[in-house]
Amino acid sequence: MNLPPEAVLAGDTVPGSLAFVRDVASLYHRNTWLFLKLLLPAALFGYLAVFLSTQKADDILRYISRGAILNHMTEVLESDAFRIGGFLLDWLIYCFAFSGIAVAVLKLVDGERAVAEECFGPVREQLGAFFRLSLILALLLAITFMAATIGGAFLYVRFMAHTKPVLMVVGWATVFLVCLAVSRFGLALPALVLEHCGVRRSLVRSVELTKGCWTILALLLLESVGGSYLIYQLVVTFVNTSLVHRVAPEELRWAAVILSLLLGVLLQPHILIGFALLYIRRSQSPPNLSLASQTV
Repeated sequence: MNLPPEAVLAGDTVPGSLAFVRDVASLYHRNTWLFLKLLLPAALFGYLAVFLSTQKADDILRYISRGAILNHMTEVLESDAFRIGGFLLDWLIYCFAFSGIAVAVLKLVDGERAVAEECFGPVREQLGAFFRLSLILALLLAITFMAATIGGAFLYVRFMAHTKPVLMVVGWATVFLVCLAVSRFGLALPALVLEHCGVRRSLVRSVELTKGCWTILALLLLESVGGSYLIYQLVVTFVNTSLVHRVAPEELRWAAVILSLLLGVLLQPHILIGFALLYIRRSQSPPNLSLASQTV
């Protein structure tokens, strides 16, 4: 695939999966403002949806004592509905942004000029299928994490006699493996939007195209999700340490949390661009051609 100068990606100086991750980073850095315009509003509106729904859910339960929960099941269910609704709305907004990013990546790869507002056009043309697929992906994610929670509880009991670092390693390894398994469906939305596949075919297409790409998926997860979490933890730890030693005022904590979230948003496009670029390369390559042998 030949790219124009404005969309040239990293070369083949690093083989295989690392080269692909470098290509993703290069494409992001060359078009940072475009991808931020596609993702930042979604991140802000999604956070607002989760925040407001959580606040409403807490308000409903605020005046119910723990011993009287069984007598107020209607309120409990209403509270849970607000929480789930907030997270679903956040998920739909995030999926909408991801679909727009997939369109933008295809335009850049094809040498076209990508305009943020125009990238959502193909998504709006398939809103019904988009909503169905997004909800199915949310359900798959919920089922997978429920299974991981059960598995994590079993592993915790199995390793509870070990030291705390061992438990932390086991816990994080479980979370990472779950995220890696779910990422096999990460190309479903690009398949729907770019190839106009049906909902079911998009899921199957994603599994087909991610076959043999475990290393790439793992690197994208570590770079984007892991990096965002690490930044958040470093900032919060620094602020908490400063507060304990009375180096910083209490207000600094909230400012630092907001800053860490914004820095995390700067890393999030990596995994979305990576999924989109992986879909484009795999779907346009000849059958049985390994990803490592493809060039840009």
